[in-house]
Amino acid sequence: MIYGFFFLSGRYNVKHIYVAGTEQFVSKEDLNNLLNGQVLGANILGLDPKDLESALRDNFLGIKSVTVTKDFPDIIEVLVLERVPKSVVCDPKKECFYIDGEGYVLGATGYDETDFPIIDYSGDIFIGKILEEDVIPVSFEILNFSKKQKISVSSISYKPDYSEMYINDDIVVLISHSKDKSDALKIVASLLNLKTDDGRSIRKIDLRYDKVVVSYD
Repeated sequence: MIYGFFFLSGRYNVKHIYVAGTEQFVSKEDLNNLLNGQVLGANILGLDPKDLESALRDNFLGIKSVTVTKDFPDIIEVLVLERVPKSVVCDPKKECFYIDGEGYVLGATGYDETDFPIIDYSGDIFIGKILEEDVIPVSFEILNFSKKQKISVSSISYKPDYSEMYINDDIVVLISHSKDKSDALKIVASLLNLKTDDGRSIRKIDLRYDKVVVSYD
């Protein structure tokens, strides 16, 4: 009798699915299609929210986190938190993509259509890929310390032994991978704030060696 009420009567079959939080990098339509196929009409008592959350993360890599809640007797609520773009990565052909803080490729953008710093990347780039090479953590480390020093970075290129950074598309900075990035960017900030007696402007700061090499125009 009790079994029939909960499992056979249809009262606890999922009739409504509400999704919130999908914006730019997770398709609400595709997510709803998956949920409708797996959840709609199923008995809510037999659904495990953790299993649904895992399935959604596996199928939608643009999801940073997701919470599934059962609202008895027949409602499933899904709250999505999307990955957030932190920079733009471009290949040698100037095809560019947003990436998040973990190096996940979110979506395409134009080379001249973004205010994000650009990371030059020599490997293949496609939506859904996670860039696992050293270029991403090193580049983000430089970007984070640059932001703390209020340095406006235009682009970064990762080289075998150093990183090449452009400030305001004008000043090139070379930083050895062996250098402490926080200390290096403090030196850059100090140099940028210095005024020369003859009014010359800095064009290049080389931090690859023991001594800092500064070139002027």
